[in-house]
Amino acid sequence: MIHQYLLGNLDEEGVEKLNRLLANDPELRVDFAQAANVDAALRDTSVERSIEAVSANVPPAQSHQPNGRFRFWLIAACTAVAASMLIAIGLWMRQPQAIATIVSSEDAAWESRLPTSPGAELSPGVLNLRTGIATIEFHSGAELVVEAPAQIELVSDMRAKLNAGAAVMDVPHSAKGFVLETPEGFAIDFGTRFAVNVDQVREASDFELIEGEIEVHHPKSGTSLRLNEVGAAALVSVDSMELIEDRLLDETQEWPVENGARIIRVATEGRCGSAIRNEKRRGKAILPEYLYAKHTGGKWEMRSFFQFDLTAVPRDRIDAATLRLNQVLSYRGSASLLPKINRFAVYGLTNSEKDNWTIETTWDESPGPEDGVLLGTFEIPRSQQRGKIEVSTPELRDFVSDHGDKPVTLILVRETNRTPGIGSSMTHMFASDRHPEAVGPLLELTVSE
Repeated sequence: MIHQYLLGNLDEEGVEKLNRLLANDPELRVDFAQAANVDAALRDTSVERSIEAVSANVPPAQSHQPNGRFRFWLIAACTAVAASMLIAIGLWMRQPQAIATIVSSEDAAWESRLPTSPGAELSPGVLNLRTGIATIEFHSGAELVVEAPAQIELVSDMRAKLNAGAAVMDVPHSAKGFVLETPEGFAIDFGTRFAVNVDQVREASDFELIEGEIEVHHPKSGTSLRLNEVGAAALVSVDSMELIEDRLLDETQEWPVENGARIIRVATEGRCGSAIRNEKRRGKAILPEYLYAKHTGGKWEMRSFFQFDLTAVPRDRIDAATLRLNQVLSYRGSASLLPKINRFAVYGLTNSEKDNWTIETTWDESPGPEDGVLLGTFEIPRSQQRGKIEVSTPELRDFVSDHGDKPVTLILVRETNRTPGIGSSMTHMFASDRHPEAVGPLLELTVSE
């Protein structure tokens, strides 16, 4: 218990138990004092070695043995001091030193003995983030953005362990040498930014360099990899570690009639598609169950499009139109590498040359914003992984009224780019009409009788 206390791992119940034992056992108090002295000496030695300080040659002080009378008073004084020290030890043990602060909390839900409100000071311990995104700043200056679901263990202001989940580490010069562990390995940061993902199912950790330089270690084999090229990544499993060279980076219900109007819900009936600039990656990057939206300005840009057949709808009686989408959990990239708020846009296709697009169309042949008119926008916080999206604007109503004599195509894009740097930022994903759980795109039209 003394050992765990000195490491900062003893919880409040353990502290109270140790305090009771110290109160009732004089020999244990001696053991505690000796252990504390050894711990303090080891910490001092560690600090001295880390800064390579040179000790001055100071001649040893002369010592002499106390006489019997002095020894008597010394023992008496020590007994009195021990009683007062017990109270001080109890107070000291109840106030572990803070090593970090929760800077921000975005829709975060926690399970932890540590305080979890923004601005709270954190001592060594374990945090379980169930939902949302949280930013933790260590007193060394290092910053950790954690994405739920995740478990992070705070060890010191220069060390932490990600037991599960995804995170992005930002280490300034003041925290150079910060160590981030995972169950399979650890990375030493040399003043940089990198992303980590711990997959408990595969029992593997993924380290990806965003900028700067890190060194990834595999304790079981004793090997290490130096990552100093932007976008370089290492996969660390229980038994091995390997460099990842070819990494995909960022790269019907009836409605009631109300007030003389009825709701008509129109589905896409299989006419859903997505396109990616990097055509060579289409087979691996796009699955038919999803609609993808990603803005990078490069080859990993993705957009989606879907079509509604409104030929049977009385266009002259459409009073309102609402597009409904279902955001689903993304399996690609880290939300921590996105801005806190992400903006999306929906366009209506007006270029007749793109009317006959196919589900597996190329980027150049697929309909894009330049082929249509803006109908509406919406925003999604980066902490939101699932949810219902609605777009209901006069522009959308007018578009379907004017073009309802033929199937209408809507185009979905993300306008917001990722944060500066390179890494696996999250691709937003929405259900297509082939998704096994969520409903695909629906167009709800309010039609007057």
